[in-house]
Amino acid sequence: MVIEEGIVIEQKNGQVLIAIERTEACEGCPSTTICRADGNKMVMRAKDPIGAAVGQKVKVAVEPANFIYPAFWVYGFPLLSLIGGGVVGNLLALGLSFNRQSQLFSAVGASVGVALSFLVVKRFNSRLEKGLEYLPVVIEIGS
Repeated sequence: MVIEEGIVIEQKNGQVLIAIERTEACEGCPSTTICRADGNKMVMRAKDPIGAAVGQKVKVAVEPANFIYPAFWVYGFPLLSLIGGGVVGNLLALGLSFNRQSQLFSAVGASVGVALSFLVVKRFNSRLEKGLEYLPVVIEIGS
């Protein structure tokens, strides 16, 4: 579990926005639905079960698994769709006896697979932004 410290900049409906100093761990992080860059600070959305107020320093717990599942959907699923679409396109070409055009069918199948995966990822992302399931949790209010 990763513990981050920051200052609450907004509170609303059991959630808070927290300004956190940007660290090396922020580089290349796939979780753009939880954090966003704001200069040299990161702004993180988190669940607030303990009722932190604006301006208070808080500690936030971030479970590593909360990054793995969304990262799979953003990076892994399109990659698997690309490969799967290419294989399906190739098999379709061979099944229809278009042996010489199998690479073309593979390229078209891969393109269709990626395009469809982006629709799935977009739907997943909108569901993720609405839910609280993968958000970090405020665990302590500091001084």
